[in-house]
Amino acid sequence: PVRTQVNLPIRFKIQDPPDFVIVGLDTVYIVFDDSLQFNGGPEALQKVLQENLHYPEAYKDSCFIGTIDMTLRVNPRGIVKVIDLADYSNLGPDFQWEAIMAASATWRQWTPATRNGKAVPAPYDISLTFLPEGPKCQQRISEWEKAMALAEEGSRLYNEGQKEEGLAKLTEAIALFPNNANFLYLRGQAYLNMDRKEEACADLQKVNQMVYIEVVRELLPLICK
Repeated sequence: PVRTQVNLPIRFKIQDPPDFVIVGLDTVYIVFDDSLQFNGGPEALQKVLQENLHYPEAYKDSCFIGTIDMTLRVNPRGIVKVIDLADYSNLGPDFQWEAIMAASATWRQWTPATRNGKAVPAPYDISLTFLPEGPKCQQRISEWEKAMALAEEGSRLYNEGQKEEGLAKLTEAIALFPNNANFLYLRGQAYLNMDRKEEACADLQKVNQMVYIEVVRELLPLICK
């Protein structure tokens, strides 16, 4: 008899990635058949948010200005929960509370996301800007508008290849609002892309002191040596 050996191919079934992630104790779907929608569309959502966003009374003369970004989890019944919050201007807990209250005003005004024929909990990102109303703060508001325009122009110039010009605009924005983590993050990213690690480290360390951004915390040990 002749002994033969046959090698049978081993086939592994590659599993599809899950349709959802777990955030804390909450399930949040990231793959949908129909995405989450606010009833009436984005303009209606902005109207509800602005009508319910209140500048903290205790700070009305402070001229504090800034943006708070949030990720909401909206369940199939339209119940809203804030699962992530970034206070890029380091405004503090009173402003964060008002932002959460504004988001909560959208309860039960959503058409849920669907997956495989059923309604599922889904995320939605919103950004809220606090501007003071007092006449003494008008100059600060003008400076904020200028800083935002500078940051936008700086990002555009950088992405178009005019890197030094873009950095200069971002630096002007930071000069007006040195504690704005968003501006610092943009410039830090630009420095990092140019392999200017020391300058990137300085900007991103400041960002890390003000707001939690996972990718920043992962980068710091690699670039700050």
